[in-house]
Amino acid sequence: KTISFLNSINKLHIRQYQANFLNLEDIDLGPVGSKKVFFRYILWTNQFDQYDAMVHLDVDTIITKPFDELFLKEHFFAVDNFGGSLFLENHHGSKVLSESLLSDGFSKQINKFEMLNAGVFVVPKKYRCTEQFELLWSLTKKYNKYFSQADQSAISLWCYKNNITFSSEIKYNFQLPFIDRFFLNEPEQTKFDLSEIMIFHFAFWKCESPFYKKMLEGASFLHRLNEYRIDVLSQKGH
Repeated sequence: KTISFLNSINKLHIRQYQANFLNLEDIDLGPVGSKKVFFRYILWTNQFDQYDAMVHLDVDTIITKPFDELFLKEHFFAVDNFGGSLFLENHHGSKVLSESLLSDGFSKQINKFEMLNAGVFVVPKKYRCTEQFELLWSLTKKYNKYFSQADQSAISLWCYKNNITFSSEIKYNFQLPFIDRFFLNEPEQTKFDLSEIMIFHFAFWKCESPFYKKMLEGASFLHRLNEYRIDVLSQKGH
């Protein structure tokens, strides 16, 4: 029903691809536990050569404003995760991992590798080639057992290899937990304006996640979320 509905929308074309280009037999699927998290690797292949830039959106995102400028990006773009290391904490003291990273040209301390958030990112055409795909896949296979977030950690490490920095423009990937974090607890003159959000990401909005349980217990969080909902609806004239 969803595919039929989307196909009925003018100027919207649905393409369905099979992610059989990866052998995930020995790959740890991370906390999500699904092979589908690696389907986004198809964006590093040549299957979309007719397009200049590809914008990936997780299915738990909601677009609140146009973001045409993202399609003009000349470099890979993703917003910082603002929390969490891309390696599991129990490997932060690993000599084997440290030596492996050094041999691959990475100079950071293990616990200093921060992550992007893979819910929204832009892949311009120059990165969609065999060389970059093989680099991403080789990093995935080599470091997968150390990663905290499977594909998200791998894409982050790929960015470090390409000297790509993560953006702080949270309006392009405003993750749900941000509502109750320091972005909204800053002094009034520096506080983030919720009306600027272009893409709202329901990251961690999973019933089994600790954040979800904490959210249900937090009246202040629900109040802020409701304030945002009212603000967005009022802007849209509802």
